[in-house]
Amino acid sequence: MFTIRQILVRMRQGDRDREIARSRLMGRKKLGALRNQAAQHGWLDPQQPLPDDCALAILQQHRQQAVPTQCVSTLKDHEEQIAKWAAEGIQGTTIHAALVRNHGYTGSYSAVRRVLLRVAPVKAPDATMRLIFAPGEAAQVDFGAGPAMIDPVTGEIRKTWFFVTVQATHLPKFSDLADPDPRSARRDAMTKDEKTAYWRQQVEGFQASGLSVKNYCAQEGIAVATLHYWRKRFADAVQSQQRVTGTEDFLPVTVAPVRPSVSPVEIHLLSGRRLKLTAPMDAGWLHTLCGSLKAHVVEHGQPHLAGGSTGGYAPGF
Repeated sequence: MFTIRQILVRMRQGDRDREIARSRLMGRKKLGALRNQAAQHGWLDPQQPLPDDCALAILQQHRQQAVPTQCVSTLKDHEEQIAKWAAEGIQGTTIHAALVRNHGYTGSYSAVRRVLLRVAPVKAPDATMRLIFAPGEAAQVDFGAGPAMIDPVTGEIRKTWFFVTVQATHLPKFSDLADPDPRSARRDAMTKDEKTAYWRQQVEGFQASGLSVKNYCAQEGIAVATLHYWRKRFADAVQSQQRVTGTEDFLPVTVAPVRPSVSPVEIHLLSGRRLKLTAPMDAGWLHTLCGSLKAHVVEHGQPHLAGGSTGGYAPGF
């Protein structure tokens, strides 16, 4: 009220709205509206007393301000219904769909959201409080599933679980890998011979159970891949033993007859040279050769042989 009364005093002194606005008492638009109302009530006359606080309060209540068209909500007529729906806990998207379906509303969901922010009941925020403990007095514990891992000894695929502990006033996390199946721990403690005997028993048990591989492994708590591995390993060992001890697997061997050694045949010619034949030959072929040489000597004299004094010789006819 004091500010309005001060502005009226300056208006009575003849100050313009621009000059009063520079002093940051009120904006020029509000100063223009106030000047019009003061003129209607005669408050700009210096001879008249200034209005009291009650008159100024009534003036403020009746003063109407023009609202721009873009500030008027398109859901002004439906705000009461929207407030009821919001109180019942209906979501904004559902309210928008109901307005489109039942009232032919063509506006966007953003208009509904702005109305909900204005008319929806205010919910109290969830209060949080910092808990302070002495070192080692409290700890936060969490337990969850981890990744699948392959056993380095058996090759079995095993599920893993993590046990995480965060102690009070301690930043690092301590996590232990927990094994859900106690039978896995017993298998890890076995020696090599005990493990082989164990898996031999498992393979024989599977063959006698009549169950599928998947169902048997689920019943015994073992991995399908590990059972397949040991079945193949035992089968290969049996086949290898049969190849060593069995007689039905020998291959037949045929021994070729050994040809007797043939002594070389030498033919002495009249020229002093010798014809040495080392390849095996029959008597008929040798008789024919000697007859041909004899006929050549009768007809042409001594035969001429090509070649030197050593090595293989061939008669030149």
